[in-house]
Amino acid sequence: MRWLSSTAFDPRAERDYYAASRPGVHDFRYLDAYYRHFLGGYARYFDGIRILDMGAGECLHGQMVCTASTPKLYVNFDLISERLAPAASRNSLPAIRFVVGDGFALPFQDGAFDIVWGSGILVRLRPLERAMREISRVLRPQGLYLGIEPNFANPGVLLRFVLMRRGDRNDGWLRHGTLRAAFAEAGLRPELRFFWVRVPWLRHPFFSPTLGVIGHKGDNSP
Repeated sequence: MRWLSSTAFDPRAERDYYAASRPGVHDFRYLDAYYRHFLGGYARYFDGIRILDMGAGECLHGQMVCTASTPKLYVNFDLISERLAPAASRNSLPAIRFVVGDGFALPFQDGAFDIVWGSGILVRLRPLERAMREISRVLRPQGLYLGIEPNFANPGVLLRFVLMRRGDRNDGWLRHGTLRAAFAEAGLRPELRFFWVRVPWLRHPFFSPTLGVIGHKGDNSP
Protein backbone atom coordinates (compact mmCIF):
# COMPACT_ATOMS: atom_id res chain seq x y z
CA MET A 1 0.00 0.00 0.00
CA ARG A 2 1.29 3.47 -0.82
CA TRP A 3 0.34 7.09 -0.25
CA LEU A 4 -0.41 9.26 -3.25
CA SER A 5 1.86 12.30 -3.30
CA SER A 6 0.81 15.82 -2.38
CA THR A 7 4.28 17.35 -2.70
CA ALA A 8 5.84 19.20 -5.63
CA PHE A 9 6.88 17.25 -8.72
CA ASP A 10 10.25 15.56 -8.26
CA PRO A 11 12.24 15.16 -11.51
CA ARG A 12 14.65 12.70 -9.88
CA ALA A 13 11.79 10.45 -8.76
CA GLU A 14 10.44 10.51 -12.31
CA ARG A 15 13.79 9.48 -13.78
CA ASP A 16 14.25 6.75 -11.16
CA TYR A 17 10.82 5.31 -11.89
CA TYR A 18 11.31 5.12 -15.65
CA ALA A 19 14.92 3.93 -15.37
CA ALA A 20 13.51 0.61 -14.14
CA SER A 21 11.35 0.16 -17.24
CA ARG A 22 12.28 -0.65 -20.80
CA PRO A 23 10.81 1.79 -23.28
CA GLY A 24 9.82 0.43 -26.63
CA VAL A 25 7.48 0.86 -29.56
CA HIS A 26 4.08 -0.69 -28.92
CA ASP A 27 0.75 -1.03 -30.71
CA PHE A 28 -1.17 2.22 -30.36
CA ARG A 29 -4.44 1.06 -31.87
CA TYR A 30 -6.14 0.37 -28.55
CA LEU A 31 -6.18 4.14 -27.98
CA ASP A 32 -8.77 4.65 -30.72
CA ALA A 33 -11.60 3.61 -28.38
CA TYR A 34 -10.50 6.15 -25.76
CA TYR A 35 -10.39 8.96 -28.31
CA ARG A 36 -13.84 8.05 -29.68
CA HIS A 37 -15.44 7.86 -26.24
CA PHE A 38 -13.83 11.14 -25.21
CA LEU A 39 -14.13 13.24 -28.38
CA GLY A 40 -16.37 11.37 -30.83
CA GLY A 41 -15.10 11.99 -34.37
CA TYR A 42 -11.72 13.04 -33.08
CA ALA A 43 -9.88 13.63 -36.38
CA ARG A 44 -11.66 16.98 -36.69
CA TYR A 45 -9.80 18.19 -33.59
CA PHE A 46 -6.37 17.41 -35.03
CA ASP A 47 -6.42 18.00 -38.79
CA GLY A 48 -4.16 20.83 -39.94
CA ILE A 49 -3.12 22.08 -36.51
CA ARG A 50 -0.10 22.24 -34.20
CA ILE A 51 -0.15 19.85 -31.24
CA LEU A 52 2.06 19.55 -28.16
CA ASP A 53 1.92 16.18 -26.37
CA MET A 54 2.94 16.72 -22.73
CA GLY A 55 4.69 13.73 -21.18
CA ALA A 56 4.63 11.85 -24.48
CA GLY A 57 6.69 8.93 -23.20
CA GLU A 58 6.62 6.14 -25.77
CA CYS A 59 4.79 8.46 -28.20
CA LEU A 60 1.78 6.18 -28.71
CA HIS A 61 -0.61 9.12 -28.88
CA GLY A 62 1.46 10.81 -31.55
CA GLN A 63 1.33 7.66 -33.66
CA MET A 64 -2.42 7.41 -33.07
CA VAL A 65 -3.21 11.00 -33.99
CA CYS A 66 -0.90 11.12 -37.00
CA THR A 67 -2.35 7.89 -38.36
CA ALA A 68 -5.99 8.89 -37.91
CA SER A 69 -5.62 12.57 -38.91
CA THR A 70 -3.24 15.02 -40.58
CA PRO A 71 -1.87 17.53 -38.07
CA LYS A 72 0.42 20.28 -39.28
CA LEU A 73 2.84 19.57 -36.41
CA TYR A 74 2.90 17.05 -33.57
CA VAL A 75 5.56 17.60 -30.89
CA ASN A 76 6.27 14.70 -28.53
CA PHE A 77 7.58 16.34 -25.36
CA ASP A 78 9.02 14.54 -22.34
CA LEU A 79 11.42 15.07 -19.46
CA ILE A 80 13.31 11.85 -20.21
CA SER A 81 15.06 11.50 -23.57
CA GLU A 82 15.36 7.71 -23.27
CA ARG A 83 11.58 7.39 -23.31
CA LEU A 84 11.34 9.23 -26.64
CA ALA A 85 14.33 7.55 -28.27
CA PRO A 86 12.76 4.30 -29.59
CA ALA A 87 9.90 6.11 -31.32
CA ALA A 88 12.22 8.84 -32.62
CA SER A 89 14.58 6.29 -34.17
CA ARG A 90 11.73 4.65 -36.08
CA ASN A 91 9.72 7.73 -37.00
CA SER A 92 9.05 8.39 -40.69
CA LEU A 93 6.17 10.85 -40.34
CA PRO A 94 7.24 14.38 -41.32
CA ALA A 95 4.78 16.11 -38.97
CA ILE A 96 6.25 14.52 -35.83
CA ARG A 97 8.99 16.13 -33.72
CA PHE A 98 10.66 15.09 -30.45
CA VAL A 99 11.68 17.56 -27.73
CA VAL A 100 13.11 16.99 -24.24
CA GLY A 101 12.43 19.51 -21.51
CA ASP A 102 10.73 20.65 -18.32
CA GLY A 103 6.93 20.80 -18.25
CA PHE A 104 7.05 23.71 -15.79
CA ALA A 105 9.21 25.80 -18.15
CA LEU A 106 8.15 24.84 -21.66
CA PRO A 107 10.79 25.70 -24.30
CA PHE A 108 8.25 27.11 -26.76
CA GLN A 109 7.05 30.56 -27.72
CA ASP A 110 3.77 32.04 -26.56
CA GLY A 111 0.84 30.80 -28.65
CA ALA A 112 2.93 28.15 -30.43
CA PHE A 113 0.24 25.43 -30.37
CA ASP A 114 -3.42 25.00 -31.19
CA ILE A 115 -3.82 22.02 -28.85
CA VAL A 116 -1.87 20.73 -25.86
CA TRP A 117 -2.55 17.04 -25.24
CA GLY A 118 -1.87 15.11 -22.05
CA SER A 119 -2.47 11.51 -21.00
CA GLY A 120 -2.12 10.71 -17.30
CA ILE A 121 0.13 13.71 -16.82
CA LEU A 122 -1.92 16.09 -14.65
CA VAL A 123 -1.88 13.59 -11.76
CA ARG A 124 1.87 14.23 -11.50
CA LEU A 125 2.27 17.92 -12.24
CA ARG A 126 2.34 19.77 -8.91
CA PRO A 127 1.89 22.60 -8.33
CA LEU A 128 -0.75 22.11 -11.01
CA GLU A 129 -1.42 25.85 -11.22
CA ARG A 130 2.15 26.48 -12.34
CA ALA A 131 1.99 23.80 -15.02
CA MET A 132 -1.35 25.04 -16.30
CA ARG A 133 -0.03 28.60 -16.63
CA GLU A 134 2.72 27.29 -18.90
CA ILE A 135 0.25 25.23 -20.92
CA SER A 136 -2.01 28.25 -21.32
CA ARG A 137 0.95 30.40 -22.35
CA VAL A 138 1.93 28.15 -25.26
CA LEU A 139 -1.66 27.81 -26.47
CA ARG A 140 -2.87 30.24 -29.10
CA PRO A 141 -5.96 32.33 -28.36
CA GLN A 142 -9.00 30.02 -28.64
CA GLY A 143 -6.68 27.00 -28.22
CA LEU A 144 -7.58 23.82 -26.35
CA TYR A 145 -6.11 21.58 -23.72
CA LEU A 146 -7.25 17.98 -24.26
CA GLY A 147 -6.37 15.14 -21.94
CA ILE A 148 -7.33 11.85 -20.33
CA GLU A 149 -6.80 11.14 -16.63
CA PRO A 150 -7.87 8.52 -14.09
CA ASN A 151 -11.09 9.54 -12.34
CA PHE A 152 -10.18 9.45 -8.66
CA ALA A 153 -13.80 10.04 -7.67
CA ASN A 154 -14.28 6.40 -8.64
CA PRO A 155 -13.36 4.32 -5.54
CA GLY A 156 -12.01 1.48 -7.67
CA VAL A 157 -9.57 3.79 -9.44
CA LEU A 158 -8.33 5.26 -6.16
CA LEU A 159 -7.96 1.82 -4.59
CA ARG A 160 -6.00 0.51 -7.58
CA PHE A 161 -3.49 3.35 -7.30
CA VAL A 162 -3.13 2.92 -3.55
CA LEU A 163 -2.59 -0.84 -3.79
CA MET A 164 -0.10 -0.74 -6.66
CA ARG A 165 3.09 -2.46 -5.49
CA ARG A 166 5.17 -0.20 -7.68
CA GLY A 167 4.23 3.22 -8.93
CA ASP A 168 5.52 6.61 -9.90
CA ARG A 169 6.27 8.48 -6.68
CA ASN A 170 4.92 11.61 -8.36
CA ASP A 171 1.44 10.09 -8.70
CA GLY A 172 -1.02 12.27 -6.82
CA TRP A 173 -4.73 12.37 -6.04
CA LEU A 174 -6.22 14.60 -8.73
CA ARG A 175 -9.48 16.01 -7.38
CA HIS A 176 -12.08 17.56 -9.67
CA GLY A 177 -12.14 20.77 -7.66
CA THR A 178 -8.35 21.12 -7.75
CA LEU A 179 -8.35 20.57 -11.50
CA ARG A 180 -11.12 23.10 -12.14
CA ALA A 181 -9.43 25.74 -9.99
CA ALA A 182 -6.03 25.31 -11.65
CA PHE A 183 -7.52 25.56 -15.14
CA ALA A 184 -9.57 28.63 -14.27
CA GLU A 185 -6.56 30.35 -12.68
CA ALA A 186 -4.65 29.82 -15.94
CA GLY A 187 -7.43 31.29 -18.07
CA LEU A 188 -8.79 27.96 -19.31
CA ARG A 189 -12.47 27.11 -18.96
CA PRO A 190 -12.57 23.47 -17.80
CA GLU A 191 -15.00 20.91 -19.18
CA LEU A 192 -14.98 17.41 -17.67
CA ARG A 193 -16.24 14.34 -19.51
CA PHE A 194 -16.55 10.98 -17.76
CA PHE A 195 -16.55 7.65 -19.60
CA TRP A 196 -15.75 3.95 -19.50
CA VAL A 197 -14.55 2.29 -22.69
CA ARG A 198 -15.97 -1.09 -21.62
CA VAL A 199 -19.43 0.35 -20.90
CA PRO A 200 -20.01 3.11 -23.47
CA TRP A 201 -23.32 4.33 -22.04
CA LEU A 202 -21.86 4.93 -18.57
CA ARG A 203 -20.87 8.57 -18.29
CA HIS A 204 -21.00 9.32 -14.60
CA PRO A 205 -18.68 11.48 -12.44
CA PHE A 206 -18.58 8.78 -9.76
CA PHE A 207 -18.93 5.42 -11.55
CA SER A 208 -16.89 6.09 -14.72
CA PRO A 209 -13.18 5.30 -14.28
CA THR A 210 -11.85 7.66 -16.95
CA LEU A 211 -11.88 11.44 -16.93
CA GLY A 212 -11.63 13.42 -20.15
CA VAL A 213 -10.51 17.03 -19.68
CA ILE A 214 -11.02 19.91 -22.08
CA GLY A 215 -9.61 23.34 -21.29
CA HIS A 216 -11.03 26.11 -23.46
CA LYS A 217 -8.81 29.16 -23.76
CA GLY A 218 -10.51 32.47 -24.40
CA ASP A 219 -14.09 32.34 -25.63
CA ASN A 220 -13.88 28.93 -27.28
CA SER A 221 -17.22 27.16 -26.89
CA PRO A 222 -17.61 23.47 -25.97
